[in-house]
Amino acid sequence: MAFFNPKSLLMLDSCRAHITPEIKTTVNKYSKMAVIPGGLTKKLQSLDIAVNKPFKDQLRVKWENWMMNITKQSR
Repeated sequence: MAFFNPKSLLMLDSCRAHITPEIKTTVNKYSKMAVIPGGLTKKLQSLDIAVNKPFKDQLRVKWENWMMNITKQSR
C-alpha cells in the first residue's frame, strides 16, 4: 500500500510513456512523482543496474537459445 500513501515517491525515468499528462494526473492522485533525467538512471535507479539488467541479459540468452533450438528442430 506504499504507492497509495501520500508521502510515497514514485521515481520514473524520462521515457515518453511515463510522462504523459494522463500518467502524471493518475500518479499525482495517489503519490508524488519524480522524473529522472536521461543519463542518471545508473545513479538513481540502482536496481536497474544491479538486478534488472543482469536478469534481462540472462533472459535474452535463454530466449535466443530457445529460438535457435526451435529453428533447428523445424528443419
